[in-house]
Amino acid sequence: MELVKALRITRQSQVAFVGSGGKSTTIFQLARQLSPPVIVTATTHLAVDQLGLADRHYVVNSSENFDDIEWREEVILFTGELSNDGRTQGIEKIIWRKFVNWRSVGIVQF
Repeated sequence: MELVKALRITRQSQVAFVGSGGKSTTIFQLARQLSPPVIVTATTHLAVDQLGLADRHYVVNSSENFDDIEWREEVILFTGELSNDGRTQGIEKIIWRKFVNWRSVGIVQF
């Protein structure tokens, strides 16, 4: 059985994952089970080796213009800048608000 069916997750669902391991893998697994396009965002750090779990990755800041992004049938990851410790920074709240306005796009946030 697919995880989205087992947890009864839809594009409108809000789900939180906590714990010490496996969250990122689980979240990307869920994103792949939703009908694309799906946006994955991180408000906390994400290890660089996990960026490949998405089909495309964008580093964004609060002044980013998202109108030029081509929305393909894929999982798209948006994060903040890469920090010195080999992890991405989380995105800012202002950016998250821009994503919420896109009703036709599934959004998974962690």
